[in-house]
Amino acid sequence: MTLTLTAAQQRSSWVGPKRALPAVGLAGACAVAAISPVGDEGQVLCPFRLATGRWCPGCGCTRALGAVIRGDVSGSLAMNPWMIFILAQALVISGWFLTAPASARSWWNRNDSRVLQINLALGAIIWVSRLATGAIP
Repeated sequence: MTLTLTAAQQRSSWVGPKRALPAVGLAGACAVAAISPVGDEGQVLCPFRLATGRWCPGCGCTRALGAVIRGDVSGSLAMNPWMIFILAQALVISGWFLTAPASARSWWNRNDSRVLQINLALGAIIWVSRLATGAIP
């Protein structure tokens, strides 16, 4: 007996090689981390930094998230102000999806690429300004 999926089911589910993508990505990240050189600052795990030797736009986001979780908003802003924007946005959108899933999903389906473009533009502006002022910790 053969199980066949309709075209709609195939589009909406992860079938075949697509299922392995997250595991392959994680394995690749672990491999890069394992073979990356350890410098004065410890082991560099950022793919952007490994490839270019420059600070990435998200540099400091992990430390900024840790600071805001501890309640140190000013420390978080000093490490990477982009993180506060991303965190606030994630909380608002997640809350909206929990309280009004139908309207949130409809809005998201219409505006997801616009949200991504705004986030990338804001991240680039913050990154360039931090590079120009030497404010990357």
